[in-house]
Amino acid sequence: VDRIADILQNSLLDENEFDLVVSDLLMPVMDGYQLCYSIKTDSSLQRTPVVLYTATYVTRKDEQLAKSLGADDLVGKPIEPDEFLERINAVVARRAEGGEAGRIAPALDERQFLREYNGHLIQSLEDRLILLESNQSLKALNRELEKRVDQATREIQRSHDDLAEANRKLSAANKEWETFSYTVSHDLRAPARSIR
Repeated sequence: VDRIADILQNSLLDENEFDLVVSDLLMPVMDGYQLCYSIKTDSSLQRTPVVLYTATYVTRKDEQLAKSLGADDLVGKPIEPDEFLERINAVVARRAEGGEAGRIAPALDERQFLREYNGHLIQSLEDRLILLESNQSLKALNRELEKRVDQATREIQRSHDDLAEANRKLSAANKEWETFSYTVSHDLRAPARSIR
């Protein structure tokens, strides 16, 4: 936390006043939750609205943690640009109308923040691990399904080839039958003419 404070002290946040801070959750050095906590615990910055933005899935716990840290909104990607701008404009409008920016939950001290934050990180990592394992299982199932589809396609192709061969043989037999019928018919007419 001291390192985060040092970063904030030497940052643009300390040198400028902002109407809004939009931060991704996943960043190098500190994540969006840490940045939000640092902004909201700094007396000169705590009135600055903070919107957290993430491409990872957003759970109810993510939203609760963000709100407890004073975030004004937590936006999950993908989101349509118009909807994103509406949400940003709503946060800025609340602030412009004299509304309060998000505040840290009153009972949230640094120790509690770290406990909740670490618990959240562990849960997120477990969720991602489960997702990764599920993804690997899906890939294995997908490979098996592709093998079965290939095998079924080959069997259908063989059946189609067999059917085509049977059709060729039937066509040849029909031609032979027509030829034979014509010959027999012709041969039977000659004696009938003679008798007539």
